[in-house]
Amino acid sequence: MALIYNPNSGKRRDVKTEITKILSESSIFYQIYETKGPMDGWRIVQNLDLDNYSALIAVGGDGTLHEVLNGLMFRSDKKKLPIALVPNGSGNDTCTSIGIH
Repeated sequence: MALIYNPNSGKRRDVKTEITKILSESSIFYQIYETKGPMDGWRIVQNLDLDNYSALIAVGGDGTLHEVLNGLMFRSDKKKLPIALVPNGSGNDTCTSIGIH
């Protein structure tokens, strides 16, 4: 899995350790891509070799999710992957509205 992690989202609560522990204990291969500024989530997803992953995990707030989804939707090769959402923003309106808490 490709983990797109925004350390500056919301209240800046560091959940990276918790997520990586769960993935490691489940023997799930993952790679972390940490965003550093605006549109990094989009750029990361645009440049990933999706053949190396089975899913994307967006960790952050609504902005992070927006960038990851749009990065996937606007890929020139039109490749797609499932996206998991880990809400870690201040409001998490998108995740709340679809029942992810």
